[in-house]
Amino acid sequence: MLKQALPWELVENFGRAKPLRVGGLGQVWERVAHELRFKRHRWFPADLKTRGTLHLSAGWRAFSQYLSTAQKIKISACAPSSTRRTTCTAKPSFGDRWSRPTPVSLLSNHWLKTKRDGELVRQASIHRHTAFVGGMFNSQLEVSKFEGASIRTVSGIRGIIKKALRPGVHGGKDGSFRATFEDKPLMSDIIFLRAWVGLDLPRFYNPVTNLLAPAALESRAPKPPSRDAPQAENSEAGVAVADSGTLEEAPEHAPDLAGTGGAWVGMKTVAQLRRELGVGAPRNPNSLYKPIERVPRQFNPLKIPKGLQAALPFKSKPKDKAKQVRKTLEQRRAVVQGPQERKAVSLVQQLSAIRNQREVKRKQAQQKRNEGLQKRKSQEAEWRKDFNQQERKRRYVEQGKAEKFKRQRQEARPSFDMPS
Repeated sequence: MLKQALPWELVENFGRAKPLRVGGLGQVWERVAHELRFKRHRWFPADLKTRGTLHLSAGWRAFSQYLSTAQKIKISACAPSSTRRTTCTAKPSFGDRWSRPTPVSLLSNHWLKTKRDGELVRQASIHRHTAFVGGMFNSQLEVSKFEGASIRTVSGIRGIIKKALRPGVHGGKDGSFRATFEDKPLMSDIIFLRAWVGLDLPRFYNPVTNLLAPAALESRAPKPPSRDAPQAENSEAGVAVADSGTLEEAPEHAPDLAGTGGAWVGMKTVAQLRRELGVGAPRNPNSLYKPIERVPRQFNPLKIPKGLQAALPFKSKPKDKAKQVRKTLEQRRAVVQGPQERKAVSLVQQLSAIRNQREVKRKQAQQKRNEGLQKRKSQEAEWRKDFNQQERKRRYVEQGKAEKFKRQRQEARPSFDMPS
């Protein structure tokens, strides 16, 4: 291929490290969005964090992307599109020689919608299988958008959001709702709602046009001093000895030089700037892990119905517990009463004895009345039984006489024979 009218900078700064490739882009290839499936290589030394710079290369395209730490994730890139299932390469910097992951292109579009998962946490008031939850949403409108959504508790009980509650109903504020569960949750259970939140990714795409610029000098560590060089007594690392014999500060690494003619040098990442300035990453105290302090929980004894105990095997049946031999603290505590207290206790005991005696007399009188009433009821039942028997006997006699009279009348009536 013969190309004319090229700038002299291209001929001057051309090198084998940056081969020149000729190609073209169609209208379909002008889309600047990618979705890739990414898997980190097991020999990669560092962790890949969110917004960490990573150079991706798909054929003859190279661009940077941010990704999170995971074994296999999906990442979104803002760069010229490529065909589906195109294999890419990735490394933190151009001079890195570590093993690289191999992303695979999944989708190309003008822009991608990215979402992340989140969990809304709240406790509730329990009424059997129904719970009234408050504090998870801010208004009834938000609750109406999540009606029918599935929720769960820490213990794994699943539930469904039913309906929003008006403010003040069951003591709830605006945003409270009613939910039902497949089992009765406990007050100590925390309710989770799994939701997805849309993320606005920073859309940045800046192709580098550095073919006319010379190559930049790479930063490298200083060489160790030779044996013939003058050494100062008790010299420390990072201190060099000049020819004049004075001590001068020496940088740990040589700085990045742009080179002659204004070579292109990439912007330093935030991690590099913090490392050079000795400033650590900002820490959010709410995001730090704290020791979990939990009160030891005491569960109530299991009560099994007697009907169910008969159907259980012997191993699962509740065994009889031994009686407590040691007396309780209330039983072992000695109570010393004063004169007034003894009089008050004696008066209460006398009043209790009078009340108990009256109660005994009342029960005896009631028992006598019940016995008399039962006796009268039994006598009345016997009389009614005899009366019903005599009444049935009289009724049967009258019915027999009536049938006999009817039969005699039919026999006494004359019959007339009609001539044939």
